[in-house]
Formats: sequence, C-alpha cells, structure tokens
Amino acid sequence: PPGGGLQPIGARGMAKKAGKSHGAKHAASQGGGYEIGVEKVLYSCPRPGRFRLLTTAVGTYFGFSTWAFYNHYYGPGLPSLTGGEAPAIYGVIVTVGCVMSLLGLGVAYQHARRHVARLSVVPGKVVDEVIITSHTMLGGEIVKSFLPHQIDRTEGPPPKGSTLPMSTPWERFKVQGEYGFFLLDDQGEVFDTQALNSVLHGRPVHKAGQPPARKR
Repeated sequence: PPGGGLQPIGARGMAKKAGKSHGAKHAASQGGGYEIGVEKVLYSCPRPGRFRLLTTAVGTYFGFSTWAFYNHYYGPGLPSLTGGEAPAIYGVIVTVGCVMSLLGLGVAYQHARRHVARLSVVPGKVVDEVIITSHTMLGGEIVKSFLPHQIDRTEGPPPKGSTLPMSTPWERFKVQGEYGFFLLDDQGEVFDTQALNSVLHGRPVHKAGQPPARKR
C-alpha cells in the first residue's frame, strides 16, 4: 500500500468478497453502535474442507505407518526390493514414520481448534460476551464464550486508529484458560475493524445510544 503502511487484517479478502450489504451493515455499526443483547459477527473465515482434507491425509499416513511398523516388528516383515530379508534400515524408517504421523495428527488437532472460523460479540449493559468458533479435525464447529478481559492480543505492534497491522498471514491472540494461540487468517472477512480491534484488546464495543468514546 502507499506509504508502506500495513493493511488491515482481511483487507485483501474484503476487497474481493465484501458487497453492498456488508458495506451498509458496516456503516450502520460504525455510526449507531451495536444493540445490546444481539450477537454481531465481526470476523468470519470458515475452513471445514481444509481440516477435513488435512485430517484425512495425515490419518492415512498414520494408518500406513502403523501397518508398516507392526509388520516389521511383529508380523511377517516388510518385503524388500530384492525379495530377500528386509534390511535393518527399514526399522528406522517405519519408526520415524510413526512418530511423524503422530506429530502430524497433533498439529492437525491443534490447528483446527485454534483456527478462528468466526468471532462475534454480544454487547451487554455491564460486560460484553465474546464468542469464538473454531473447528474440529473433521470440519465441525466448536463454540466457546469468553469475557473481554480474557482476550490478550500480544502479537504485533500496537494498533493505530482502527487498523489491525498484519506482519504475517496470521494474527495471533491468547485467551485466558486456553492453551496456545488462536489464529485469525488474513484471508478472512472483517465486518467491523474498529469493533474487532476493541475486542482483541479487551475493550467494550460501542453500543447504540452511547456517545462515542473520546480519543486519548
């Protein structure tokens, strides 16, 4: 972008996907604020097919590695290219294969649970509710509810205005009581950058009927 500034998170995806209806909703939310008790989606990036495919691929590799490991150590042995007894290096290969497949399943499990498919907020009179939806390994949804003070966005430089700076394809943030980072994909859709910025820093969103917050 001109001047070397960083794009807001999801700017590229929004340029392609956002239509007139999204623009109207965005303008309304920015101007009048959010209605108390009504859930509003701030960010969306569902990827069920990605995790279904990843789990299938890693699971297939795990199944083959397990079969090879069992046959080499406890079964009739693996066939060799020369037709004779399998060389000793086969044991190393199948053992490493099993370990790598287990690590792959762990990565797929963790990545699915930490990829944010949808982030929404329910404004409250006293405190807001933040709802984070992630995926299961087979593409299902896991929905969890948190309070704003539990969100801790520690990655990246401080935001300027309503811009979420992106130095990598992933924007990471932690949630108290949850292991690891939650991940926002820069290809996702951001419906209200200013409200999302507030949520990721534990601040309340602007509510309908409230005067706009003063800039400090």
